[in-house]
Amino acid sequence: LADYRRAIGPNTAALLRVHRANFQIVGFTEDAPFPELVSLAREHGLFAIDDIGSGAIDADRPPHRGDEPLAIESIRAGADLVLFSGDKLLGGPQCGILAGTQTAVKRVESDPLMRALRLDKMTIAALEATLELALDAELGRARIPLWAMIAAPAEHLERRAHALAAQARAELALNATVVESQAFVGGGSAPGQAVASRAIALQPPFPSPYLAADALAAALRAGDPPVVGRIERGRLLLDLRSVPEELDRPLLGALASVCHHQASPTEHPPRPLPTRNAAPGPVEA
Repeated sequence: LADYRRAIGPNTAALLRVHRANFQIVGFTEDAPFPELVSLAREHGLFAIDDIGSGAIDADRPPHRGDEPLAIESIRAGADLVLFSGDKLLGGPQCGILAGTQTAVKRVESDPLMRALRLDKMTIAALEATLELALDAELGRARIPLWAMIAAPAEHLERRAHALAAQARAELALNATVVESQAFVGGGSAPGQAVASRAIALQPPFPSPYLAADALAAALRAGDPPVVGRIERGRLLLDLRSVPEELDRPLLGALASVCHHQASPTEHPPRPLPTRNAAPGPVEA
């Protein structure tokens, strides 16, 4: 807090705290508690602004939000403005939100730049719909896609994964197994917050001798609908936490389309890629 106090001068208008939303600092480090910043701001007649970044509203909105700061805590601490994202952990459209006192918000609204930065009507409509769902935490977990993905029990994902893997083996002759996985909410918010998940692991041999894990991944990304997986230790992993249950069958269909196309004979089949004389090891992506 003393660092803030020493920095205050005749041209200071506000004290600002910015949350480290997409990186972490560990070791010998210390933060000034925001309630103390608010008290210091009041002492000098300054605005207190808290940029929490991710958009977690309160303790269960969204579920399993980890140690991300809460908008409601900043408001209760006396922030004049709280800044956070409409997407990220709130799960709505991509936009920025300013919540706070009428005095501070009106100062922002009166700035000439506000006309260039204000939201369009479609974004406002999507944000309003998201916030209406978020008023009820249980309804939000069921209807806001991001919240539903975060809240899905790992046991439920495992049952789905076993069913899909069995179908992939029986219908597509794929070497498909179920593995434990870790999903992450995002890079722009909660980058270190892992959520236990389950994934379908597809590993060689694949239907075509010319199809390796990276080629299968590329073919799935280029398909319709596109499917994005990750390669880990030579296997292509399809993590079900980011796949709604109603898309399980289309996911299998996308796999079938790629496998059928790659297994079909061609006039001039591509030659296998040469292997390098490097020591074998895991492929991380």
